[in-house]
Amino acid sequence: MYYIHPQKTWDAKKCERLARHTAKDGMGTKYHFKGYLGSSAAIPVTFGLQEYNGGCIHNGEWYKGEIRLFPKLAEGYEIVIVPSWGYRIQKIGQNDGLTVYPIPADHYGNPDRHTA
Repeated sequence: MYYIHPQKTWDAKKCERLARHTAKDGMGTKYHFKGYLGSSAAIPVTFGLQEYNGGCIHNGEWYKGEIRLFPKLAEGYEIVIVPSWGYRIQKIGQNDGLTVYPIPADHYGNPDRHTA
């Protein structure tokens, strides 16, 4: 059994702020694109399934791991996968030269479809 974190809802103001943000790496170098949210390879994962050796405990109950659901987004925004980087939020249809792959709509809020 996995602990499922509550799904968050991001309003238009938050989506716009995140989509315009340019992240920096640990040395302060800016990424070459805006809207970076994190990676499925991060620990803990940004979105998706994280399993632990020995499990984890939430509210006094033991779980094999955790699932972090994709948030509900304001209309006009989407989360996409940037190969070799991770997740990015952008306006739907945005094309600034990056190769990106959309996350299927049935992955949002569905614990059975928690990974892209």
